[in-house]
Amino acid sequence: MFDLHILKTFGIVAVSLYLVDKVMNRLIKGLNYLINRKENMKKNNQKFAERLKELRKINGLTQSQVAYGLGTKQPVYHRWETGERSPSIETLIKLADYFDVSIDYLVGRKNEK
Repeated sequence: MFDLHILKTFGIVAVSLYLVDKVMNRLIKGLNYLINRKENMKKNNQKFAERLKELRKINGLTQSQVAYGLGTKQPVYHRWETGERSPSIETLIKLADYFDVSIDYLVGRKNEK
């Protein structure tokens, strides 16, 4: 096994392979975390988009009608409903109030409205 100390040879600092391996493992873990986080966000956003569309259709509304009721524009609402974008926290609260459901239901954390 390589020692854990930084070796000085001929005035040049060499780092042990152990430390390089340790740093690489941390970088890989960090990258995996970011990749998984992005995938999880995409899944969560898709559930939100599905719920949003479902609620709009159940209530017999168009995207334009919901957007108007929230004080936003139809293209913005469309991007929420297709999962391209996520609304702000303030807008999420407005959406939950507008459809009379909990935020947990809206984002797919619970199945009870």
